[in-house]
Amino acid sequence: MKFAEWRALAAGNVALLATVETNIAVIQANELDGRAVAQEQGFGSIPHKATLTTRSKFDGSSPLGDRLKGMFVSAAVRYQSKVFSQTDTRAASAGGTGKDYFAEGTLLTDAFVGYRFCLPWRQLPMSVQLNGRNIFNSDLVSLSCSKADFSGARRIYPVNRARFG
Repeated sequence: MKFAEWRALAAGNVALLATVETNIAVIQANELDGRAVAQEQGFGSIPHKATLTTRSKFDGSSPLGDRLKGMFVSAAVRYQSKVFSQTDTRAASAGGTGKDYFAEGTLLTDAFVGYRFCLPWRQLPMSVQLNGRNIFNSDLVSLSCSKADFSGARRIYPVNRARFG
């Protein structure tokens, strides 16, 4: 910050120094402290997350008998709350609002299927699994920050595109 420089420039004028100190106090109270509070969780961190997962395995008692023995399937729903993106810090004369902007929260669906078996010659338990994340491709992009005049997006990231593997 240039606070020390402003104070040095106003050092010879008591009235100007008082004005500078008042403005510095306003900047610290409204601008810096407000931004620190809005960003206390840190840029890009997700303050609230939840995951609900279910898993089902097939054994000899399934309707298909032993054909699916060792196979398992699962589904999951993941929620991620909105994330702080930025604060409009423009001067009011330039259209600034001081408003905080957030990227949207997401609700994603995952699934996986696998097979558990033993190697016949070693009796070593093994499993293979295929994971699918965001299988419905529900969110394609996330806004990271806006242009300086908030007329549109400056940075957009692809988020959680459907992936298998």
